[in-house]
Amino acid sequence: MKKVLIYIFFVLCFFPFLDFFRLGTDTQPNALLFSVFPIMLCFRKKLPIAIYFFLATFLIALTLLAFNTINFNSLRDVANYFSVFAVTLGSYLAFAHIKKLDYKFFVGVNLIWLFVGFVQTYFYPFFMTFIVNGGGRGIDSDARGVVSLAVEPGMYGAMTLLLLGIAILNYPLKKIWWIIGILIFQLLMLAQSATALLTLVVAFSGFLVVKLLLFNRKALVYGLAALMLGVVSYRLTYETLKEQRIYQLGTELAENPKLFLAADGSVSERFMFVYYSFKGTVDNKFLPRGYGKFNDYMQAEFVKPRTELTSLLLSFTRDNYTRILCGLGSVSFQLGIFGIGIPLGIIACFRRRLFEDKFLFTCFLIFSILLTAFALMTATLGFILGNALYLSLNPNHINSLINSDQQS
Repeated sequence: MKKVLIYIFFVLCFFPFLDFFRLGTDTQPNALLFSVFPIMLCFRKKLPIAIYFFLATFLIALTLLAFNTINFNSLRDVANYFSVFAVTLGSYLAFAHIKKLDYKFFVGVNLIWLFVGFVQTYFYPFFMTFIVNGGGRGIDSDARGVVSLAVEPGMYGAMTLLLLGIAILNYPLKKIWWIIGILIFQLLMLAQSATALLTLVVAFSGFLVVKLLLFNRKALVYGLAALMLGVVSYRLTYETLKEQRIYQLGTELAENPKLFLAADGSVSERFMFVYYSFKGTVDNKFLPRGYGKFNDYMQAEFVKPRTELTSLLLSFTRDNYTRILCGLGSVSFQLGIFGIGIPLGIIACFRRRLFEDKFLFTCFLIFSILLTAFALMTATLGFILGNALYLSLNPNHINSLINSDQQS
């Protein structure tokens, strides 16, 4: 019974956008609420330092709530910090009990994401969109991809990246090469998310830079392999997708990087949230601002003289900014220096095996995803952090499991 409850929790982590409660939010609290079961059933007194980083950050966020207006938006912001703590703890304790992620279960998860996205792309675009908030935003545009079981193409693309990270953390390459293939297929052909593709490029570039700084010869092999894969993928998909947004933005970036920011409202806005959320932190001398203050800050920025960069970033604007569409930027803007527990906690989840290739790449992948509009409450984030934490603390046991899988 304990294992059944754990895998129900895993299902909710792998499908974080299922809108059971009709809250009107993109990310749902399903896994957060269900995390009580693995925490209660598998609890242990001694916990890793990463869990305490996330707990401390949540308590700081909760304390700040006392100095802010309490409404749905501020409660949602605090819930983001609680989710990182609770879901990561639940995931870590679950893995401490079951030891490994069942391969057939993980295959099934990937096939469900693929099946729904495939049907939406080639048969009926609104297939299963009733089960997510917004009914699949952007799916009715000919220039954008589909959503599968996410809320918009960018989130679908981000989910393929997290599933990629989970795959390489848990299984040997010979068992997942085809899963990696269908995840890349979903990213390029189904989700068609320029943001997710750029996120992957940023993560891989950061990974390569660190490996080169460590004088690792494999970095050159990885770089050449990625370049060849990119060229082949481009040639194979160009004729099919050349009219799609992802390729049009790529052309803009190659031809005129400056105008790339102004070429598309979504791209401009995403870069704007990253820039102004961290700029707002610096402007406030790294002190906490609390919740619901970003709109006032942006309205003040609009009337300031603009530089070439800010003119491009503010080429598309909103009347009201109720959310900061940058995960780490939101932490920084709201909590200031006291938000440092989130990045420290993420690094601590990988710390003992951080410089192993699969752990280093996945760590960069998570940080890159959190520079997008990916919310901290998205349960897949807590799942992969708890998973990485357990694997990093138990290298010998996990390696023996992989070896036994290879022999069977």
